[in-house]
Amino acid sequence: MFETFSAELKEARESLGMSLEQLANKIKIDIKFLEAIEKGDFTFLPEIYVRAFLKEYARTIGLDENKILKKFSQIRDGKFTAEPEQPIESEIPTLNAQPQHSINKPLPQRNDEIFDTYKKDSPADNKNQLMMIGALLLVVIAVAIYFFVIKGGSKQIITEKSYEEVLQERDLAERKRFLDDSEEAGGVTDSDSLVLLIRAVDSSWFRILSDGEIEKEYYLRPKQSLEIKASESFSLLIGNSSGVSLALNNETLPLNVVKGRALKCIINRNGLSYPDNVIDGNR
Repeated sequence: MFETFSAELKEARESLGMSLEQLANKIKIDIKFLEAIEKGDFTFLPEIYVRAFLKEYARTIGLDENKILKKFSQIRDGKFTAEPEQPIESEIPTLNAQPQHSINKPLPQRNDEIFDTYKKDSPADNKNQLMMIGALLLVVIAVAIYFFVIKGGSKQIITEKSYEEVLQERDLAERKRFLDDSEEAGGVTDSDSLVLLIRAVDSSWFRILSDGEIEKEYYLRPKQSLEIKASESFSLLIGNSSGVSLALNNETLPLNVVKGRALKCIINRNGLSYPDNVIDGNR
């Protein structure tokens, strides 16, 4: 069902003459996520982000985002059924449709054969009636669940968050995780402890060994920072040395940038040094 759902989205986008690259630039969503949506793969991120992306996608190509989200939820839960076709109304001749000049004339005899033919339902009509009955039962069950379970059991009002709010919450969660990891990795509270502050101006990956015992890996995005504490020393492996700055106990450390290469360095009370297998630009 997701393949059909995704094909409908793709067809709506292409009918506007809009390429996938144009859509990605317009709604600021990575094109790889949009490609996954149009392939029917919705496992690339947690559902809260998938729903936010679907809402922006539908709104931008002129679809009703609420209907799209509702259809997505129904397919996910296995509850989606195609809307039943409405039976075609047969044009049955009526006895009242008589010319004005013949009102006073006796009505013609009823043709029982004609009426009996219309009374007999075809297999297609029976199928449509069963589908309509099934749809009505689903509606009744849904209304009963709403009033007796959802509305009766909780007064909480659930509102859908905007795409911007979702991104803000994700950034806050990542920052909290970095702070928790830094507190766990640097639990030293002595007044003479070493405090290393890492600021990112570009995305970069780190591996940090504190006091030769606790090793952690981190990933920082631009404008994010990370504070680590230790008693004696830090050993760092920096994936993008040109995208970070270091400060030890509020004093900036000069970092020799090795462009295009990972950089290893050791930081202790004496400052910054480099292992023998790494070229030191000051030598």
